Amino acid sequence: MDTIDIAIVAAFVVAFSIISARLSTTVITGPMVFVLFGLIVGPDALNVVDLSLDNEVVRTLAELTLVLIFIYRRVARRHRSAATQ
Repeated sequence: MDTIDIAIVAAFVVAFSIISARLSTTVITGPMVFVLFGLIVGPDALNVVDLSLDNEVVRTLAELTLVLIFIYRRVARRHRSAATQ
């Protein structure tokens, strides 16, 4: 995974953060969007980003993505809880 691959993923994360508030009103969840992105840019579709599992950068990126998904879900849950009070 080189610099361009990281830039593509970073651009997606920024784009997702911009539209995530709108997604909260739909049935589409953050994890769905991230999985779809991985499928599209991965080797099974466009093969834009090298996603080989033995790549240490991909492993770290996957862990960071998981953390972002957990944070997103926590914030969404907190937001729903505050809205009902």
